[in-house]
Amino acid sequence: MDVCDRPQPDSEYAAKFSLYYCVAAALDAGEVIFDSFSEASRNRLQPLRERITTVVADEYESNHPVHWGSAVTVVTCCGEQFSTQRQAAKGDPESALSDDEILHCWVGLED
Repeated sequence: MDVCDRPQPDSEYAAKFSLYYCVAAALDAGEVIFDSFSEASRNRLQPLRERITTVVADEYESNHPVHWGSAVTVVTCCGEQFSTQRQAAKGDPESALSDDEILHCWVGLED
């Protein structure tokens, strides 16, 4: 949270380091890509971003900085819950990107 606790990002750069915004973008589109951080996307996702809350759980805080894991729980308006967790952040050596994922990240950068 020392890096990503930015509940109201005011720029593309700040949104990239906002856990709130990245979760909202992922919920909206199923993935977070470079276009997710455009001004139009940031404005459109503001109401969803404002509904995101964070909690630092002891089991993850005590493993940091050796492991950068986390858990996410989504509660729908009907009360249904969906959860997932990771012990390592995607892109870390323990959870490296595949060749296809790396290429997917670079699509459009040459335009």
